[in-house]
Amino acid sequence: MKRHVLNTGYGLFLLILACPLWAFSYEEGDRYYEAGLYEKAYACFMQPENRQNPKAWNTLGIMYNNGYGVEKDERKAVEWYMKAAMNGYAVSQYNLACQYEEGQGVERDYARAMFWYEKAAEQNNSSAELNIGYLYSKGIGVPRDAQKALYWEESQPDMACVITIAATGCVVQGDRMVLDVRAGKNAHALVTTQSATKVHVMDHNHASQLQRFRLEEGGWLEYVPDPLILHRHSRYVQDTWVTLPESACFLYGEMLVPGRRWHHEEELFGFDLYSAGFHVCRSDDEEPVFEERLVLEPDSSSFCNAAVMDGFEIFGSMFALVPAALVDDLARDAGSAVTKELAWGALKLPEKAGVAFRVLGHGVESVRAKMREFHSLVRERALGRPLPPDFLWR
Repeated sequence: MKRHVLNTGYGLFLLILACPLWAFSYEEGDRYYEAGLYEKAYACFMQPENRQNPKAWNTLGIMYNNGYGVEKDERKAVEWYMKAAMNGYAVSQYNLACQYEEGQGVERDYARAMFWYEKAAEQNNSSAELNIGYLYSKGIGVPRDAQKALYWEESQPDMACVITIAATGCVVQGDRMVLDVRAGKNAHALVTTQSATKVHVMDHNHASQLQRFRLEEGGWLEYVPDPLILHRHSRYVQDTWVTLPESACFLYGEMLVPGRRWHHEEELFGFDLYSAGFHVCRSDDEEPVFEERLVLEPDSSSFCNAAVMDGFEIFGSMFALVPAALVDDLARDAGSAVTKELAWGALKLPEKAGVAFRVLGHGVESVRAKMREFHSLVRERALGRPLPPDFLWR
């Protein structure tokens, strides 16, 4: 009898030791999860036995992302996905990419989404491969083609000239684009586009572009793309963020063409919305030195009256972010005037951050020429040499 009791006790002792290991395994937690017993599943996944299990981390991410058995918290979901993704778990790499693409728990970032999709695809994750194909088809999160830097300016032989080439050829509804340009210490560069950017007709949604320009000490960067053409019923939202120290210079120019003037009677100022923000900071962790938001909605007001466009059709805008010592002279020499063909003026920016220059005109070429005059003036004041003659085909 004693031997029987001892054996029974020994068996019970082994059973007590074994139960926790079995009850809190990932497999048991997964069974609870599939059965919808999320609180029990959560308890299993949080046990020490699963602290090194990427599958458990991934499921915890799903639970936080959807509020299964826990309070919904997309940021915590991203933390768990990231932990598993960094350990090479393809499913979490895919899930993390989705969070970046949708902006759930993190700031939307298509480039990071593409990075994690590619990591998952390297392990033959078919869902990631499908999403990569979609993003490439839309030109989202993939680098624009950029021509190798050329040095064609005789007046500035150290000026790297780079042409970006958009793979899709046009902007359509639902497009979400990002342009990120960085100029290193004492770098000199001009960035432009291969042709005008055409924003096509839309029946719903909108297109947007986020532009980031970062300059280091002594850097010089110019971004002067070809015109932006807004087709009728298009909706385009753009935000430009510039970060530069006081020793750096940034020149930004943009020309807005309100439709294909000879294509359709509703083309001229026929777009639904154009919204453009411009934000300038001295460092990434500081508040902007100044901000501007231009919102144009032709259906809400007439653009052709004297208070807005005064009959002009083309709008050109430039920002010259230069050292404070140059601001007064640059604004004075840029001047202001109204003629039959053009109207223009210069404005000093807050905190002497630079000069804004605006041009109104009837034709693209005349507005481009006036903007080029200001461009050349900035070069001459800051670098000591004006722009060289324009190319014949321009």
